[in-house]
Amino acid sequence: IALTQELRKLFASALLSARGCLDPSPLLNQLVNVQIGSQQDVGESMLTLLEQLEEGLQAGVILGTGGLKDKLADREPEAESEAHPSLPPEKASPPAPQVAAAVPVDSSKSESGGDNKKLSLLQTLFFGEQVQVLSYRATGPEPPTAEPSEAAGSPLAAAVQDPTLAPAPLVLGSPSDPSSVPLATASVANHLGTDAQASSEADEAPPTLASPSAPPPPLLADAPPAVADADAPPPTASTLQVSATPVSPSLSPAVSPSPAPSCGEESPNAKTPYGSSFADAPLPSVPVGSAAASEAAPQESPREAIPDADGMVVREDKNPFLHIFLDVKHKSLYRAWEAARNTEVDYTTPSGSSTRACTSIWLKRLPKLLFFQLQRVGFNQDTKSQVKLDDRFEFDKTIYVDRFCLSNKAKSEEAAAHVKDLEEMKDNLEEAVSAFVSYRRCNMSGRDVLTMAAECLERNAAEQGPIKLADTNPDNVAASSGDVAAQLKEGAQDAVSLLRSLGQACEAQLTALREQIESLSSQIDEAYSDLRSQAYELHAIWVHSGIADSGHYWAFVRDWEKDRWYRMDDSRVTLVSWEEVHEAAVGTDGSHTSAYALVYMDRELAEGQQRQQDRAEAHQAAERELPPTLLQQIAEDNRQFKLEQADEELRRHAEAIFQHFLTLVYGWERKRYTADKSGDANDENGRKRMQDASLLGLEAFIYRINGEQDVWTYLITKSINEQRTERTWKDEDEPRILAFLAQKLRSQNGNSSMLRDISNGSSVKRAQLVALDVASLEERYRTALMHAQIVDEALGELQKDQSLLVKCIGMLAYVWANWRLDKEDKFRQNEVLLLMSTLIFNTVHAIQQRPQYVPDFADACSYFMLLLYAVEWPTSWKESLIDKLRAMGTPAPRGTGVRVQDEINHLLRDQVRGHMVTQQARSEESQMKKLPPGEEFFERHKNLYWWVMNTETIARGYVEAKIKELHPAADASAPVVSQ
Repeated sequence: IALTQELRKLFASALLSARGCLDPSPLLNQLVNVQIGSQQDVGESMLTLLEQLEEGLQAGVILGTGGLKDKLADREPEAESEAHPSLPPEKASPPAPQVAAAVPVDSSKSESGGDNKKLSLLQTLFFGEQVQVLSYRATGPEPPTAEPSEAAGSPLAAAVQDPTLAPAPLVLGSPSDPSSVPLATASVANHLGTDAQASSEADEAPPTLASPSAPPPPLLADAPPAVADADAPPPTASTLQVSATPVSPSLSPAVSPSPAPSCGEESPNAKTPYGSSFADAPLPSVPVGSAAASEAAPQESPREAIPDADGMVVREDKNPFLHIFLDVKHKSLYRAWEAARNTEVDYTTPSGSSTRACTSIWLKRLPKLLFFQLQRVGFNQDTKSQVKLDDRFEFDKTIYVDRFCLSNKAKSEEAAAHVKDLEEMKDNLEEAVSAFVSYRRCNMSGRDVLTMAAECLERNAAEQGPIKLADTNPDNVAASSGDVAAQLKEGAQDAVSLLRSLGQACEAQLTALREQIESLSSQIDEAYSDLRSQAYELHAIWVHSGIADSGHYWAFVRDWEKDRWYRMDDSRVTLVSWEEVHEAAVGTDGSHTSAYALVYMDRELAEGQQRQQDRAEAHQAAERELPPTLLQQIAEDNRQFKLEQADEELRRHAEAIFQHFLTLVYGWERKRYTADKSGDANDENGRKRMQDASLLGLEAFIYRINGEQDVWTYLITKSINEQRTERTWKDEDEPRILAFLAQKLRSQNGNSSMLRDISNGSSVKRAQLVALDVASLEERYRTALMHAQIVDEALGELQKDQSLLVKCIGMLAYVWANWRLDKEDKFRQNEVLLLMSTLIFNTVHAIQQRPQYVPDFADACSYFMLLLYAVEWPTSWKESLIDKLRAMGTPAPRGTGVRVQDEINHLLRDQVRGHMVTQQARSEESQMKKLPPGEEFFERHKNLYWWVMNTETIARGYVEAKIKELHPAADASAPVVSQ
């Protein structure tokens, strides 16, 4: 009942809800709760589902409390003959037997009294009725058929109670195969509803659910096992199923398709260990082992099996059906259905003798929906494993079922016999065509082979003179043989003419064959032209992509109102063209994608789906029939939806912010990757390998000084500011917009910590952006960029002219002296100190190597000495360098005494700031070319930094240039003179 209630709620909401889409999860939760076992029990679970739906329908869950019977009295067919136009009134049959207790009928009405039972809605939609006709030639008297009783509905049921009368159990597979396990007679009794089986069934524990990697299951448990051909192994006792439809011809070596079957003769003395493949009883209407089997009503007894004058025994058994199973090896729906309808089977008669019997299945009552299951799993004997069969299987959007209806049996058999003759002729002609198209399996047509032979003769006849061995080929080989050349001169022209005539004859014959095949195809299509009144339209397709033991399912469903197709793929629903549907469903060998099930809808019902419905009348009917509580729920949801619509514009603003934010995040992800590889200023071992990633943009600078959380806050702030300017929302709406934005971020597993909830328990959600002093960050970034630009300018000039080394050091010292980098920008402090120390150290060493020119560098050494005393380099490193400068006569700066101070001396900083070398950098700052942040600036700065840090010749170049300037005649590169 809970399942039916959720279904009712979904349908009612679809009619009355103001929403454009609905949440089906409550219904899906109920469907998941339907108890199922292994994947072979899918059919049983479907019957359980229908049973639950029927229970809810009969309880009045869908419409009011009076039950479905009274509510739909004016819509239900009064008798079976009115269930579908294919059944003439004068041949109406008794009502259908009960199916798995999921489709109960009113047993209080007597058939003999003329008051026909009515079909429920589910019976009308899903269940049809078939008549199975079995015929065989009898050689001895047949025992009379027992009258049905309340305890047993067929001769087989009586035989179950009396084992001496029981026929052999039903077996799929060869009786001689020891792996063929018979289906016990007690299991057949289960289908007939005996008390013993009902008792054991009630105690049986439900099977466990198969793993998701199991092979694609059949739609019903009463489906035959998925075996492709006679070579497949028989099923085991745990998986053996009995079909409510006839045994497919592909399931047993003893079963072969026969569109126009010929009956065998009875062999009284023949004996087999397990009997026949067709039990002498109505086919079961519920799957083996189903919980509903014990509640099934007795089956209707078959008609009297009395031999006619020719000794033919004909039995007719009537059963309900839900699916029609088709073998894809027959290539098309009609041909596969014909093969499934007519079969020839091994049969054990009631007298115990074995014979060959002919069976045919005819539809007596048609459902509104026809389900076809395609057999697409086979068994590979070489690998001993299941394989997926993706053979091409054609089907039409419209099919006509008249030829399969019992009322058209005579006309259909006559047409089938004619079609069989035509198809045999067509097959012979197509085989002849293949001989012309692929001559002797060489992948060339006969005409092409003959034409090539004629051309080869012509070229050989035209060839003159001897040919080098390396140049020979089939077109000039005759020139190498005098005898062949002589023969060609005598008969080449006639031979060429004959070959070309043969090629033309081949083409003419091929054209005639194809014309005849086309004519036969037209005759086959027209053979059933008088049987095209019962039309069904393709409604849905179930597709599997993968292999036999794994893969993925989706469905195509037709939208009748707009005549278009939807692809239902888990949570993804998309519109697709018919061409896409057909390509995915028809199957191609090696594609691993093909249809598993086809669903057709009665044309009258389909046309009803296409008509525009009177929604006002439907609303009134719903309000009369549906419970007030459900109507109130839908009304409340509609009210909530109106409030949501009022918020829709605010949601669109939030969505615009989110999309803009995504573009910024994408750009930031690339910058963060570079920043993470740029090094850490606090890493003592990695300082010399650092790169200034902040030159890529402000967010990289924020990442360097504050961390990534502030980067997210900055980016979302930037997006909000830009969208606020563009979309001009009201200030009072912004908290709600930010709340929707936070909700969107969380739904995408994004970081929303920069949006603080300020709802204070209110149902109306509001949020506030975490404060970030963007103006202060931008100001700090402008300063950092200026420092980088000064450093970049200094290194760039030095790269052009190495004689400007002291000026370059002065520009670096200008940055150090005028800003407290140790507190404001640790990264820049590290960069500037590394560059200055490298240049000073290498330069002092280069001057020391040329002692005769030391006085020429007195000013430079004096500036170096000031920096060594003022800058916070390690004392141990500075002292050795200061000693070298003292050795070259460079005095210490004023006010320093004789001891190096570790602490920063403000007096010395002021001296550095006021030094004329440093002052020169100040004057050039305003004239510098300032590159904007980005990839170009980052790469240029990185390359200049690495050039200085890894090139020792810069200092030597400066020294040589200075010597050359002051002493033009001197050889600045002469070997060093030691003193």
